[in-house]
Amino acid sequence: MAYDNTHLQDKHIAVKKAFPTILEKNMGLITKACKAAKIDYKTYQKWYEYDKEFRDDCLQVVETVGDFVESKLYKTIQDENPQTIMFYCRTRLKGRGYAETKEEETPIWKQKEMEEVSKAIQKGMDLAMKKNKRDY
Repeated sequence: MAYDNTHLQDKHIAVKKAFPTILEKNMGLITKACKAAKIDYKTYQKWYEYDKEFRDDCLQVVETVGDFVESKLYKTIQDENPQTIMFYCRTRLKGRGYAETKEEETPIWKQKEMEEVSKAIQKGMDLAMKKNKRDY
């Protein structure tokens, strides 16, 4: 007797349709959404890779969750939270000089090496200039 797995396929289709809603309820966290939907992560990956509509729906959820989180960020900025304000400045206002950069000190041995290379380059340029003057 052949096993009829039609009910499993129907359940799979229903879960696939419901997954974007489940994903949103889990704040866009895929692993948590997979557990809530009782599907394997690989199943999600397969759906995401091969089904454009499913992928687009999931991407829309990620955007929606991002908007929600960003609205919370703006609320804490309005509440004048200094850490949130600095976070915003460092991530969104880099062009205004808020970027965090590490200024690394060049080790002494590296400085001396760079000076020697610079002197050698200058010497080579001087020789080339003298040669060019003689050629004219």
